[in-house]
Amino acid sequence: MKHLLSLVIASLMVLGLNAQKASLGLQLGMISSDVKFEDVSGPGSSEDRFNEELSGKVGFRGGLAVDVPLGDGMGLRFGLLVAMRSWQYNYNENEILTGPLREREIGFVENIDLGYLELPINFVYSVPLGENQLQGIFGFTPAFGLWGNRTEDTWTAETNVQTGQTSGTSDIIEETVVFGAVPDADSTNDFYLNPFDIGVNVGMGYLINDKFLLSIMYTKGLSNVIPFQENREVDRSELNRIEWRNISLSATIFF
Repeated sequence: MKHLLSLVIASLMVLGLNAQKASLGLQLGMISSDVKFEDVSGPGSSEDRFNEELSGKVGFRGGLAVDVPLGDGMGLRFGLLVAMRSWQYNYNENEILTGPLREREIGFVENIDLGYLELPINFVYSVPLGENQLQGIFGFTPAFGLWGNRTEDTWTAETNVQTGQTSGTSDIIEETVVFGAVPDADSTNDFYLNPFDIGVNVGMGYLINDKFLLSIMYTKGLSNVIPFQENREVDRSELNRIEWRNISLSATIFF
């Protein structure tokens, strides 16, 4: 955290010294969010299956961008963005029951929809292509959780193999996502997540006439999204991990 704070302060100093040369832009786009699960007990069937059942979702990402030229094709790009990150966990299992012979299907779908404030800081290197520029982009994105919601849809369906009759139950649970607070042992109505995330960025951009930028970015998250497990805060060595893997496409207009 100290190193991150030092980088942020240094970046802000560069921005302050070059404020007169800076360009302000409006950025709009989309983010395809996905997550990677790591089991504390090590790779294996449970970890592989969990990752197969996890899937990402597409959301909105937009806000402000500031370009600061440093000379010789180099520059810094700052952002103040709101991003909708989401994931879905989809689980299905079938089993055969006896007395009488029945087939039972159990289903579980979990949707996590979150809003983050992102503050990307990227180094940009530009190669001229006529009046336009091809850009290589590298940096990091600190992000802070703002709001979120968790929806859980579970169902059970049993079919009598002999008669074909089907019966079942279903239940939908909605919970508010709480960022940052350590959960109470008796808490059952909230879903707790890490309030802070940081990821490493790598991407490319194409700047047209110094005014219109098209870019694609991949961000690998480094923070554990789920530090609170079994409604308690535990030692890091005991934690399973979920980390973000995001791909963003954006268009930016500079003024």
